[in-house]
Amino acid sequence: MKCPHRRESYQLHAREVNSLLLRREQLQPERVDDRAHDLVLHVEHVGQRAVIPLRPSLEASRHVDELIAIPGNDCMQMNTDKKVSTFQQIKTIDVASIVSLCKEKHVSLVDVAQDNAIAAGLVNRLEQAGIPVIGPTKEAGQLEWDKAFARTICEQEGIRAPTYKICHS
Repeated sequence: MKCPHRRESYQLHAREVNSLLLRREQLQPERVDDRAHDLVLHVEHVGQRAVIPLRPSLEASRHVDELIAIPGNDCMQMNTDKKVSTFQQIKTIDVASIVSLCKEKHVSLVDVAQDNAIAAGLVNRLEQAGIPVIGPTKEAGQLEWDKAFARTICEQEGIRAPTYKICHS
Protein backbone atom coordinates (compact mmCIF):
# COMPACT_ATOMS: atom_id res chain seq x y z
CA MET A 1 0.00 0.00 0.00
CA LYS A 2 1.38 3.41 -0.96
CA CYS A 3 1.37 6.27 1.51
CA PRO A 4 -0.35 9.38 0.15
CA HIS A 5 1.84 12.34 -0.66
CA ARG A 6 1.89 14.84 2.23
CA ARG A 7 -0.02 17.51 0.25
CA GLU A 8 -2.70 14.98 -0.73
CA SER A 9 -2.96 14.02 2.93
CA TYR A 10 -3.47 17.67 3.93
CA GLN A 11 -6.07 18.13 1.17
CA LEU A 12 -7.95 15.06 2.39
CA HIS A 13 -7.78 16.34 5.97
CA ALA A 14 -9.01 19.81 4.86
CA ARG A 15 -12.01 18.25 3.11
CA GLU A 16 -12.78 16.22 6.24
CA VAL A 17 -12.56 19.34 8.49
CA ASN A 18 -14.74 21.39 6.15
CA SER A 19 -17.25 18.57 5.78
CA LEU A 20 -17.55 18.07 9.54
CA LEU A 21 -17.98 21.78 10.23
CA LEU A 22 -20.62 22.13 7.50
CA ARG A 23 -22.46 19.05 8.78
CA ARG A 24 -22.37 20.44 12.32
CA GLU A 25 -23.92 23.67 11.05
CA GLN A 26 -26.72 21.69 9.44
CA LEU A 27 -27.34 19.40 12.44
CA GLN A 28 -26.89 21.98 15.20
CA PRO A 29 -27.87 25.40 13.79
CA GLU A 30 -28.58 26.70 17.29
CA ARG A 31 -24.89 26.27 18.22
CA VAL A 32 -23.80 28.19 15.12
CA ASP A 33 -25.99 31.14 16.04
CA ASP A 34 -24.45 31.29 19.53
CA ARG A 35 -21.01 32.03 18.10
CA ALA A 36 -19.79 34.28 15.34
CA HIS A 37 -17.06 31.84 14.27
CA ASP A 38 -15.80 28.26 14.32
CA LEU A 39 -13.19 27.34 16.89
CA VAL A 40 -11.07 24.22 16.36
CA LEU A 41 -8.98 22.63 19.10
CA HIS A 42 -5.91 20.64 18.09
CA VAL A 43 -4.14 18.18 20.40
CA GLU A 44 -0.59 17.29 19.40
CA HIS A 45 2.83 16.88 20.97
CA VAL A 46 4.41 20.28 21.61
CA GLY A 47 7.56 19.68 19.56
CA GLN A 48 5.95 18.32 16.42
CA ARG A 49 4.62 21.61 15.08
CA ALA A 50 7.08 24.09 16.54
CA VAL A 51 6.81 26.69 13.79
CA ILE A 52 4.24 25.32 11.35
CA PRO A 53 0.90 26.21 12.94
CA LEU A 54 -1.00 23.03 13.62
CA ARG A 55 -2.08 21.14 10.53
CA PRO A 56 -1.88 23.29 7.42
CA SER A 57 -5.34 22.04 6.50
CA LEU A 58 -6.81 23.53 9.69
CA GLU A 59 -5.01 26.81 9.19
CA ALA A 60 -6.11 27.02 5.55
CA SER A 61 -9.78 26.11 6.05
CA ARG A 62 -12.23 28.95 5.42
CA HIS A 63 -14.48 27.34 8.02
CA VAL A 64 -11.91 27.68 10.81
CA ASP A 65 -11.71 31.14 12.33
CA GLU A 66 -9.72 30.44 15.47
CA LEU A 67 -7.41 27.66 16.64
CA ILE A 68 -6.61 26.33 20.10
CA ALA A 69 -3.53 24.15 20.55
CA ILE A 70 -2.93 21.81 23.45
CA PRO A 71 -0.28 22.13 24.62
CA GLY A 72 0.94 24.29 21.75
CA ASN A 73 3.81 26.74 21.75
CA ASP A 74 4.34 30.45 21.22
CA CYS A 75 5.69 30.05 17.67
CA MET A 76 2.35 28.76 16.34
CA GLN A 77 0.99 32.29 15.77
CA MET A 78 3.90 33.22 13.49
CA ASN A 79 2.66 31.71 10.21
CA THR A 80 -1.06 32.36 10.34
CA ASP A 81 -3.48 35.26 10.34
CA LYS A 82 -5.92 33.28 12.46
CA LYS A 83 -5.96 33.67 16.21
CA VAL A 84 -4.08 30.82 17.91
CA SER A 85 -4.46 30.23 21.64
CA THR A 86 -2.20 27.78 23.43
CA PHE A 87 -2.78 26.01 26.72
CA GLN A 88 0.71 24.84 27.60
CA GLN A 89 -0.31 24.04 31.17
CA ILE A 90 -2.74 21.34 29.99
CA LYS A 91 -1.20 17.95 29.30
CA THR A 92 -2.43 15.97 26.28
CA ILE A 93 -3.50 13.15 28.62
CA ASP A 94 -5.56 15.42 30.90
CA VAL A 95 -8.84 14.28 29.38
CA ALA A 96 -11.12 15.96 31.92
CA SER A 97 -9.45 19.37 31.46
CA ILE A 98 -9.59 19.14 27.67
CA VAL A 99 -13.28 18.16 27.65
CA SER A 100 -14.02 20.97 30.11
CA LEU A 101 -12.14 23.51 27.97
CA CYS A 102 -14.05 22.38 24.88
CA LYS A 103 -17.36 22.96 26.65
CA GLU A 104 -16.27 26.28 28.13
CA LYS A 105 -14.99 27.65 24.79
CA HIS A 106 -17.81 26.08 22.70
CA VAL A 107 -15.28 24.33 20.47
CA SER A 108 -16.69 23.35 17.06
CA LEU A 109 -14.29 20.51 16.32
CA VAL A 110 -11.36 18.74 18.01
CA ASP A 111 -8.48 17.22 16.05
CA VAL A 112 -6.58 14.63 18.11
CA ALA A 113 -3.20 13.73 16.62
CA GLN A 114 -1.18 12.72 19.67
CA ASP A 115 -0.65 9.07 20.61
CA ASN A 116 -0.76 9.59 24.38
CA ALA A 117 -4.05 11.50 24.11
CA ILE A 118 -5.50 8.68 22.02
CA ALA A 119 -4.24 6.09 24.51
CA ALA A 120 -5.81 8.09 27.36
CA GLY A 121 -9.20 7.80 25.64
CA LEU A 122 -9.61 11.49 24.73
CA VAL A 123 -11.55 10.77 21.53
CA ASN A 124 -13.86 8.38 23.39
CA ARG A 125 -14.65 10.99 26.07
CA LEU A 126 -15.17 13.79 23.53
CA GLU A 127 -17.61 11.59 21.60
CA GLN A 128 -19.45 10.78 24.86
CA ALA A 129 -19.71 14.52 25.56
CA GLY A 130 -21.16 15.14 22.09
CA ILE A 131 -18.17 17.18 20.89
CA PRO A 132 -17.27 16.62 17.20
CA VAL A 133 -13.84 15.04 16.94
CA ILE A 134 -11.38 13.78 14.31
CA GLY A 135 -9.12 10.99 15.51
CA PRO A 136 -9.20 7.32 16.39
CA THR A 137 -10.81 5.97 19.53
CA LYS A 138 -8.55 4.37 22.12
CA GLU A 139 -9.35 0.93 20.71
CA ALA A 140 -8.87 1.89 17.05
CA GLY A 141 -5.65 3.76 17.79
CA GLN A 142 -4.00 0.94 19.67
CA LEU A 143 -1.84 0.13 16.64
CA GLU A 144 -0.32 3.62 17.00
CA TRP A 145 0.11 3.99 20.75
CA ASP A 146 0.90 0.38 21.72
CA LYS A 147 4.03 -0.63 19.83
CA ALA A 148 4.10 -4.13 21.35
CA PHE A 149 0.52 -4.72 20.20
CA ALA A 150 1.36 -3.44 16.71
CA ARG A 151 4.42 -5.69 16.41
CA THR A 152 2.43 -8.71 17.61
CA ILE A 153 -0.27 -8.04 14.99
CA CYS A 154 2.39 -7.69 12.28
CA GLU A 155 3.92 -10.99 13.32
CA GLN A 156 0.54 -12.77 13.38
CA GLU A 157 -0.41 -11.41 9.95
CA GLY A 158 2.97 -12.06 8.32
CA ILE A 159 3.77 -8.36 7.87
CA ARG A 160 7.50 -7.71 7.76
CA ALA A 161 8.79 -5.65 10.67
CA PRO A 162 12.17 -5.02 12.27
CA THR A 163 13.38 -7.46 14.89
CA TYR A 164 12.01 -6.57 18.30
CA LYS A 165 11.73 -7.76 21.85
CA ILE A 166 8.89 -6.93 24.25
CA CYS A 167 10.15 -6.15 27.74
CA HIS A 168 8.00 -5.86 30.86
CA SER A 169 9.12 -3.85 33.85
